Amino acid sequence: MRWPEQIGSWATWVLILVAGTTPAAPQPIQDSYAIDVWQTEQGLPEGSVTDIAQTSDGYLWVGTFLGLARFDGTHFEIFDSRTRGLKSERVLRLHGDATGGLWISMESGDLACYANGRFTSFGPEQGWPMERCRVIASDSEKHVLFFTRTGGLFRHDHGRFVRMLPNVMASWPAGAMAADANPGGKIWAKRDDKLGWVNQAEWVQMQSSKSADSEKIGAITRSHHGGIWAFASNRLLRIKSPGSVESIPYPQFMDPNFLQEDSAGNLWVGTWGQGLIQLVTGEPPRVYSMANGFPNDSVRCFFEDREGNFWVGTNGGGLTRLRRKAFRSYGREQGLPPMHPLTLAEGAQGRMWIGFLDGGLFGLSTFKPESRLTQVRAPGRQLEPTVWSLLAGRDGRLWGGTFGEGIFLVESNRPNWQPVAPVLTNEEVYALCEDTNHTLWIGTGTGLSSFDGHQCAACEALSGISVRALAQGHDGALWIGTLDRGLARMNNGQVTRFTRKDGLPHDFVHVFLPESDGSMWIGTAGGLAFMRSNQITALTRENGLPSDSILSIVDDHIGYLWFGSNHGVFRVLRTELQKFIAGENKRVECLLYGRSDGLLSTECSAGMVSGCRARDGRLWFATAKGLSVVDPRSLPPNTNPPSVLIEGVLIDGQVVPMGQREKAAGYGASNSRTKLPEIIVPPGPHRLEVRYTGISLGAPERVRFKYRLQGFDQEWQEVNGLRIASYQGLRPDRYNFQVAAANSDGVWSDGRAALSVIIRPQVWETIWFRISAGVLTAGLLLAAYRRRVVRLEHARAVEREFSKRLIESQEQERKRIAAELHDGLGQNLVLMKNLALLPPEGGDGHAERSKEIAAAAGHALDEVHAISYALRPPELDRLGLSKALAGMVRRSTQGSGIRLDTNLELNCALPTGLDIQLFRIAQEAVNNLVKHSSAKSARVELWDDEGGIHLVVADDGRGLALARSDRVNSGCGLGISGIEERARLLGAQYKWISEPGKGTTLSVLIPTQSLSTQFAKKEKKEP
Repeated sequence: MRWPEQIGSWATWVLILVAGTTPAAPQPIQDSYAIDVWQTEQGLPEGSVTDIAQTSDGYLWVGTFLGLARFDGTHFEIFDSRTRGLKSERVLRLHGDATGGLWISMESGDLACYANGRFTSFGPEQGWPMERCRVIASDSEKHVLFFTRTGGLFRHDHGRFVRMLPNVMASWPAGAMAADANPGGKIWAKRDDKLGWVNQAEWVQMQSSKSADSEKIGAITRSHHGGIWAFASNRLLRIKSPGSVESIPYPQFMDPNFLQEDSAGNLWVGTWGQGLIQLVTGEPPRVYSMANGFPNDSVRCFFEDREGNFWVGTNGGGLTRLRRKAFRSYGREQGLPPMHPLTLAEGAQGRMWIGFLDGGLFGLSTFKPESRLTQVRAPGRQLEPTVWSLLAGRDGRLWGGTFGEGIFLVESNRPNWQPVAPVLTNEEVYALCEDTNHTLWIGTGTGLSSFDGHQCAACEALSGISVRALAQGHDGALWIGTLDRGLARMNNGQVTRFTRKDGLPHDFVHVFLPESDGSMWIGTAGGLAFMRSNQITALTRENGLPSDSILSIVDDHIGYLWFGSNHGVFRVLRTELQKFIAGENKRVECLLYGRSDGLLSTECSAGMVSGCRARDGRLWFATAKGLSVVDPRSLPPNTNPPSVLIEGVLIDGQVVPMGQREKAAGYGASNSRTKLPEIIVPPGPHRLEVRYTGISLGAPERVRFKYRLQGFDQEWQEVNGLRIASYQGLRPDRYNFQVAAANSDGVWSDGRAALSVIIRPQVWETIWFRISAGVLTAGLLLAAYRRRVVRLEHARAVEREFSKRLIESQEQERKRIAAELHDGLGQNLVLMKNLALLPPEGGDGHAERSKEIAAAAGHALDEVHAISYALRPPELDRLGLSKALAGMVRRSTQGSGIRLDTNLELNCALPTGLDIQLFRIAQEAVNNLVKHSSAKSARVELWDDEGGIHLVVADDGRGLALARSDRVNSGCGLGISGIEERARLLGAQYKWISEPGKGTTLSVLIPTQSLSTQFAKKEKKEP
């Protein structure tokens, strides 16, 4: 706004103020701001707020007499004299400078600055006079200025404070100062109630007219449009320059404690005992006091944050936020009936019609608090019916549907409604729709009917179905929503139905919104649906909707769709919805409005049309407690992204110490060109918690977050309003934690607060330990391998020696058999041959020769028997294993001097081949016993039971060397090895028990299972 225009508008405001001989007291404010209060119960240190400021990171700073509070919209963090660098908790003035620092003036005269996470105190050594500040401000060159209690003016310059005026100025009485921050702006200051400005090192008094010489200058404040505002006795001075002063009369009852101009050019006046006053150009003053919800009438300070919210500090009443309400509501206090409004329709001449539950019909010409509703009564009735549905006809008439009393018609020139008899007289009429042929379609609890102005016809295809919503699409088809049968589309008499099976989120359809391309938005009891070409896309709470109960859908014609639900009113960008439908997004960003935004109730009505757009562009919504109206054009989206910060880190519930936390907390969005702050977690399993915040002071409860731990999380974790991330059991590594925030309009932070997390490994998890362990393991494996190789080579040598001895034994056995055959059997056969070739002798000679032949043949036969016995004892086949063993034991021990006991009780039949193997095992064991044990007694046992066949050969001799090499060297290795080899072939379990001087015991067990498997295989191989 240009300077002359602003002056003209303020002059208009003044004419309103001073109309009449005596200025009228300001009227109570209209309900245009939501008032929220924070006091000690919510964490504020003390109820008297002395000053408020905001730093570039988004934090709101609140000064009190019991400490300095940092506020992110949800919780306070308190700093007091126990905080390093802050010498007093009695804070008087605050100022946020252009570099992001916060200046704090204290009652003791101390001065401090908070920057980069720490407080720095200033004193005489830096040139600070140790005085209280009346004002701290920044000039047009971004220098910070300090106006002290005694009138001293100082400028902070590179860590020191420079006095801008001569020392004599320090004797001034307490005054005021305002720095015009616009380019070339002056520094204005008060002296002895006179106004002037600083010119180099001098104070220059501004000249005024003689009539104004007696006026005292009170509060002053800078103007965003250049110059300052000043209060002089009973008028306001708008001073752009020393030669450009506008005088505006001002009511005497508004004695200001301070003046403050907001970004819109409106002036706010803080008073002591009269509340806070807003001066809006062209309108009466608006007073915020205890009479309308303000916590205290004595106002100390006022501040506007970067999102346009107003913060007020009161004397004992705490911290107050004024946030402009999106909705202006109309309830009982404005004359609305106490009943529940159900449905809306805009008629001719901008009149809004409202149907009530048990309250009939009302009309409202304009939406103003002083407007009176006009009731349209039903003729001849004392109790008004429930009006569930309303429809403004194309001809200007109003159609209405009642609950159980049919439909009615309101003519524009008649004060009463007229029943449309005999159309559906006793029906519950839930929905009305007029098509392009002027046919009225009526949805009732029992079906669908049409009315052409003369007669009513029922639609047989929908008979018995409760119809709750009707709409005509741009293609001429009629859309029908039902209570529990989904939706139907009727075109040229053909009805097509769609239910949950076809993709609808719910079969209870509340409302339709047709689109020009033939598609349709559908509000159901289970979510929102979009249909195009018979394809349905559903959106529910899982996709970001605040509620699944969609009761109304309104297009504001500026890019948003608005929805009434049972959790409030919310809006969504059309582009967001289109991206979801196209599959580009999995969620939609919604902005939900509730009671703090001006709604009288978050429960929207469920009548036929509970939300509509009026011709003037405003949107109307019927709720359980009244009507709410919003002008979407006055609600530009909040384009200020929230500041996102990492506030602290906890390890196992313990806060990281402040010094370390400053390294860990990313105070602001990360910059890829700078090194990330880091936190080091000690070795071992720990629980890591990162606390973060996103600062959007207008609606902190609607700030949403997403975070991820790079190196651990595969995707971003969306957590809505949760302000802490917790991890446990992280493997040793370096991770990057990132967090982003979005405000209530879905605008995400420009950057991400980031933190580097280093999980220290245990000693055994370090690289050098792993390398060392790997080398050691490789060495051990190599040593084990070499040892095994050596053992295998030794075993192979023993095996080769054993094989050699076995071959030699076999050769000796063959040699023995050959010798026996040659020397014994062969000689006897030669003898018999030679005797047979001798000439026959007569008499006794012949008989003697026959005896010699017979004797030789007998010797040959004995030798054959001995050889045969050595190959396979014949007793096995004739007498069985037990008796064959008994005979073998008896023959083997004859003449040995060993007392031998036998217990051979085998009662089972043995499979073929098993008897000879057992016999050879026992034979080898007995032979070794006789040859090598030097035993005095021995025993041989053979028996069978359920577990299998048992063979035990034991002696009390000198013991047996069990090592294989020792066996070979002792001369008994072949027998023992043969025993073990035969036992393995039988699947038997064998065990040697031997100690030097205590004898040897051989136990052999052939399990029953081995008997059934080993020999069964052999039998299958036999033809």
